[in-house]
Amino acid sequence: MRKKKMSDNKRAKLLALFLCVVLISLTGCKSRGDKETSSVPMGRYMEQELELPEKYQESNIISILSNVDNELEVYLATATNMIALIYDGESWTEKTISWINSIDQNKYMIYKVILGKDNQYYMITVDYTSGEYQYVIYKADGEVAQKLEIPWLETKIEDYKGEMSYPNVEDVQVLEDGTLVILPSIYGESVNMFDPSTGELIQDYSFMAPVAVSNQDLIGYSADQQKLLRMDKSGRETASYVYDAVLDNSLIEEVDGNIYSLNLAGVSVLQKDGSLWQTIVEGDLTTLSDQTMVFQNLAVMEKEKTAYAVLAYDSQYNIKLYYYHFDENVASVPSTQMNVYSLYLNSTIRQAIIKYQSEHPDVLINYTYAIENGEASNANLSDTIRALNTELLAGNGADILVLDGLPRDSYVEKGVLEDISDLIKPLVDDETLNKNIMQNYLSDTSCYYIPLRFQVPLAYGNKEVVEAMPSLDAMIALLENKDVTGLFNNIGAENFANLFWALYSKELVTDEKTINEEILGKYLDMLQSLMGKLGEENIFNFGTSQLQVDNAIELDRGFSMYFGENNKSETFVEQLLSLSDCQVTLAGAREVGMYYSTFDNQYIESGLVGINKASKNKELAKEFMAYLLGDKVQSSTAFDGFPVNEKALDGVMNEVDTLQGMSIAIDTEIRQIDAPDEDQVKELYDKMKELDNPISYDYMLSSLVINQVKDFLEDKVSKEEAVQNIMNVAKGYLAE
Repeated sequence: MRKKKMSDNKRAKLLALFLCVVLISLTGCKSRGDKETSSVPMGRYMEQELELPEKYQESNIISILSNVDNELEVYLATATNMIALIYDGESWTEKTISWINSIDQNKYMIYKVILGKDNQYYMITVDYTSGEYQYVIYKADGEVAQKLEIPWLETKIEDYKGEMSYPNVEDVQVLEDGTLVILPSIYGESVNMFDPSTGELIQDYSFMAPVAVSNQDLIGYSADQQKLLRMDKSGRETASYVYDAVLDNSLIEEVDGNIYSLNLAGVSVLQKDGSLWQTIVEGDLTTLSDQTMVFQNLAVMEKEKTAYAVLAYDSQYNIKLYYYHFDENVASVPSTQMNVYSLYLNSTIRQAIIKYQSEHPDVLINYTYAIENGEASNANLSDTIRALNTELLAGNGADILVLDGLPRDSYVEKGVLEDISDLIKPLVDDETLNKNIMQNYLSDTSCYYIPLRFQVPLAYGNKEVVEAMPSLDAMIALLENKDVTGLFNNIGAENFANLFWALYSKELVTDEKTINEEILGKYLDMLQSLMGKLGEENIFNFGTSQLQVDNAIELDRGFSMYFGENNKSETFVEQLLSLSDCQVTLAGAREVGMYYSTFDNQYIESGLVGINKASKNKELAKEFMAYLLGDKVQSSTAFDGFPVNEKALDGVMNEVDTLQGMSIAIDTEIRQIDAPDEDQVKELYDKMKELDNPISYDYMLSSLVINQVKDFLEDKVSKEEAVQNIMNVAKGYLAE
């Protein structure tokens, strides 16, 4: 099971989730006018985001469960105590929980409430008054909470850092006879079973999450066997089940012999004595498929009123409660379908599809992305793009194309993309969309693609270096006249080559789709001078050189981060994807007077979208594109850039109160970075409003070039040979 982590760095918590590929065909669409009129299978589970009664809407949901009456129980923490509400599928009623409120909530933080298979209530609490987190388990005993004496919880053990601390409790479940099952960690491979009377260890199991209990057995995932195992109290395996979900964000529950699973694919069930998982709630038609969601609880109400409830954290770490009920009047499969394609998963697109489908139950948007994060070699990326090009030029392919990493200008020249100026121009004229950014895509006569987000690259540290970095000539002059020791963290020639190729790409690659030979020579001279002064023996560092992840450049791999040291001479690079990313940069400016600036008003495009001219669903595609640019989607945070919608951007930059600082781990030391104030954020916002110069980055071209740069910097070829080799490979690629 998952729990809320005790940390301020919201972005880091969510970016650890594994991605799940959606394997859906790109062809076979139906238009809205092509609906089935007979023999349509009816009925599917519909999603409802439950709203608490008005007086409790400011309360924090702790946990949910299905009670003995097959109703949903929701436990809330108010400013003063705990509240329990029951939802019967239609209305809310309050439940007395005096046993929970009998403990000192100034001393104990209530973490979770559980209903055991013995039909008794338990809760997990954390005693943090000593400065150390110590977990304590209570059982309901009439109107009071009875502490369960478990010596293991009171004994410090060595943690993953080699430090002594009390055991971490991720979850507790209870068998029919009261036997306690404790999951020490979602990442550990040990689940412990304790005697409820003595508190002594009965058995331990080499399981990873997800874990559940039946009346008498334990069910958990075995990393060795890569399946779910059912084990009895003696440690004997009694059954095994195929289980193929992304483990880090997956929950299971056992009810009446049936095993229920919650993961990105939705809710599914393995019937008692069955061998095949059956999907109940389709992930692709609900919020459950959102890769940024972190699941906390699954409640199964499958007796008289069949329903399911899910408690989860969204991308902004807000707690969400979703309720799934069967509606026999809705088609089991939406009658209208549309396809979206991208090379890499785009978080904004993924979240927008989920929102749009919840508002339009008659529409299914199939989203396919071709390449998992970090898995693309030059060869398979080239093959993927070539296959897509063949399909598009034949008049096929998805209705909407996410063009990050694709040859978008070539598509325009070859008539692949639809002119969308009739949609975009009015939104620019009425200042719904950022004019500075949109002017790069909208001409007097046409517009073929636009970005959904923009990312902000910054340099900060030594003022002289920061001001020189946007200009290749200025960087060459700086290196000729200044000792660079202490000005740059030596991150390896390949990383420098990637970084500066991205920053100078507009100078290097001309509008005529050729490389400027003179600028290329200067670029090689600058890199050679820089690496010569830094004096690295092993020039190339392949471990951290990939600059494109999913759908955009990642410039912050270029330099290491400011860690709060009293040093303002070294220069750093940061790439802002969300407001929280500015904290380190602004801490350096505030604490040691670091200078920071954008790179000549450059921004990084993210989520470039266009419509396939061959689409049979152009009306729906434009409707969805307008939805992508609207307040609802643009105001959400997907951690892939800032909104191009002006109102949404104002809203994001006014959320200064949400910044709570962050902790940075440096070796064994933890340093706290304080949140910036309104004046600092306003200054940054003013800089962002001036951005009007896109970094248009071709990852394939960059990879081909850097392979040749490597030979030059390792003295395998002369500068003249390197220039010629680069010109040759670039000419062949750009001509395709």
